[in-house]
Amino acid sequence: EGAVGQHVPGRGAAERLVHDVDTDAALADGSHRAQAVRLDLVALAGLAAAGPTARDIAFVVEAEEIVGLPAGRGLRAAQARQREAFALQLDLGIRHDMPVVVHTRQAEKDTLDLLQAHRGVKGVLHCFTESWSMAKEALDQGFYVSISGIVTFKNAANVRDVAAKVPADRLLIETDSPWLAPVPKRGKTNEPAYVAHTAEFLAELRQTPVETLRQETADNFIRLFGCGV
Repeated sequence: EGAVGQHVPGRGAAERLVHDVDTDAALADGSHRAQAVRLDLVALAGLAAAGPTARDIAFVVEAEEIVGLPAGRGLRAAQARQREAFALQLDLGIRHDMPVVVHTRQAEKDTLDLLQAHRGVKGVLHCFTESWSMAKEALDQGFYVSISGIVTFKNAANVRDVAAKVPADRLLIETDSPWLAPVPKRGKTNEPAYVAHTAEFLAELRQTPVETLRQETADNFIRLFGCGV
């Protein structure tokens, strides 16, 4: 089971992939921040008009972490385009009653401002690496928080702090493959099977039986995305 995320111009290839690879796979549509810098509003508008397919389970949104761009007017314009892409996809989530999968790094205020401006949107902060205060605000708005293998890294104390505090009925676990393989697989290409290592680490961190954690996070996934695992 799983979801394949793909930016809008590659939607057709992603649809073929989920049909060819696994009948249980599903599709999450969206625009990566790298594409949002040169945002194709026509493509996103087409997605808005067409709506989700039967295999879609979410829209993927990347927050405005801008890197590798010159400061000044060009940077401000790129950030504005990313906010525009973000807001449009939050609107799509509300319009189609589908969750959004939000990836945010170093953009806490902008992300929270946009989420608060779109009351009624539901979703998850995926591969979460930010502060507990941000997580709590998102949780208060009804969001879930998803923890990746980063939680096992020595320098990820802040992620462990969040992972220990997220309520059991709002916690998800993920791979974010092919990156971020958890210890003891760190440095290798990540794969879905490695999520077991993250689950075991989280269970110990949260002082709960691993089977309980697995069932809780599976139930949370079904509740949020409306499909089985």
